[in-house]
Amino acid sequence: MEQAPTITFMSQPVDTLSTDGTATLTAGAKVNDYTDPLYQWEKAESGTLTFTPVAGQNNETLNLTGLNFVNDNGDKYRLTVTAYDGLTVATSSTSTLTVQPPLITIASDPDPQPIAHDGTASFSASASANIPGSTINYQWQVSTDGG
Repeated sequence: MEQAPTITFMSQPVDTLSTDGTATLTAGAKVNDYTDPLYQWEKAESGTLTFTPVAGQNNETLNLTGLNFVNDNGDKYRLTVTAYDGLTVATSSTSTLTVQPPLITIASDPDPQPIAHDGTASFSASASANIPGSTINYQWQVSTDGG
């Protein structure tokens, strides 16, 4: 009678910090009969414990791109490994993803402007973010005390 395979994790995913909108998670496992295991990364949205498969992510390394603080911070990932028999399954430990908010840099400050005859003035400023694709929202403020 053939004995069921066993799966041993050689490495586990670790909690990961993304400072640039990308992250890489790795984990590895082996089956005691040396056949290649089947990998599937799973994700649970922040605040939930419901894991669902990450489409197309079926190897030891998970490369994440386009991460942003609002949508991805606190998400959890794990790797499910299945042996050749399709019945023997092992799940890695869970890794929590921390996504740092983008760092905003003021590229140009507004210059003083004279008030036009119609009582208006036009100002401009610009900013950039260290994470490509970040949305920068501008909020103008006026000082009534010269500060």
